[in-house]
Amino acid sequence: KIDGDKHDLLEADFWQLGIRPLQGISAAHGRGVYDMLMAVLEGLPVEEGVDVASADDEDGDDDDDSAAVDDGFDDDPLDEDLDAELDEEAELQSVKPQAEAPRPLRVAIIGRPNVGKSTLVNRLVGAERQVVSDVAGTTTDPVDTHLEVDGKTYVIVDTAGVRRKGLIDDPLERFVSLRAIRSIERCHVCILLIDGTVGPTHQEATLAQLIEDRGRGLVILINKWDVAKELEDVDRRSIEDTLEERFAHVRWAPHLFISAKTGKGTHMILPLIEEVYAAMNRRIPTPELNRVLERILRVNTVPQRHHRAVRIYFGVQRRVRPPTFTFFSNTPEGVVVSWQRYLVNFLRKEYDFKGTPLRIKYRKRRKPGQPVNP
Repeated sequence: KIDGDKHDLLEADFWQLGIRPLQGISAAHGRGVYDMLMAVLEGLPVEEGVDVASADDEDGDDDDDSAAVDDGFDDDPLDEDLDAELDEEAELQSVKPQAEAPRPLRVAIIGRPNVGKSTLVNRLVGAERQVVSDVAGTTTDPVDTHLEVDGKTYVIVDTAGVRRKGLIDDPLERFVSLRAIRSIERCHVCILLIDGTVGPTHQEATLAQLIEDRGRGLVILINKWDVAKELEDVDRRSIEDTLEERFAHVRWAPHLFISAKTGKGTHMILPLIEEVYAAMNRRIPTPELNRVLERILRVNTVPQRHHRAVRIYFGVQRRVRPPTFTFFSNTPEGVVVSWQRYLVNFLRKEYDFKGTPLRIKYRKRRKPGQPVNP
């Protein structure tokens, strides 16, 4: 920003840093940029073995120069060394690579501004890695912090606070909130941090819905409990009732009451994350799944549709993270929502799918001779 002669004196403040060379420029107007590029070119190393002076042809006779080039590579003594090098490289490439180390478990901490996300990261890591301030908006970009505990590696992602969309006027804050929400897609398990002195809000219920839609594990932490429990109108029962009401869509998510500042309850966070991650990777064999399906249908059959029986023939688990199941029926569109919820709740109770969403799909069974759907 040295835009003119009157700004040249401002360079004097930077000479005390002892950096040489020092060049004042104006990126907006291009002042001094040419001198900067020349300084960059002078600092570039010259390639060894290249004679720059002999590269120019003083006589201007290209035919003489080309005639002096020997095209007989067979007589070059370096060919044998080159062949040996290529053989060695091919041999190294033929060796099967060793098994890669297991990837770290990525955990993103999501929440509203000033709920203690950075404080929780520092508590989990055991060091002052993140800047902590009472002023909301200190963290403006997701920050990855590596953590290793008992031979297991974690990546804790500290994100910026996310406010309600209607309250955001600054375009920069809107971009920061978008980056924080995109951090959900980069992780395996999300920690939704709630301020215990305020209680669960609709904004956090919306964040929980985003986490569920993206198929990530979820752990709910009620922070600042050391302060909240001293308040007259706040107790554990009232917080849990509010969670039951506003987080009905994610009742499968476990919750803990902690204090990131004092460390109360934080020792249970990583074991709980491991349980949630294990549930996300749980796979049920097809024979066992269908035996469970028979028990489900004996207890509660699917209601009829237009006086026609709706049958569920069998089911398979397609994938994990999150666990995804496909059930084949004669009338997939006839499976009512209430019975779908019953099936999901039964599977959760049977296999302890704690902290992970479940994906259930219903497809029409293919008749014999019918082509497979693309």
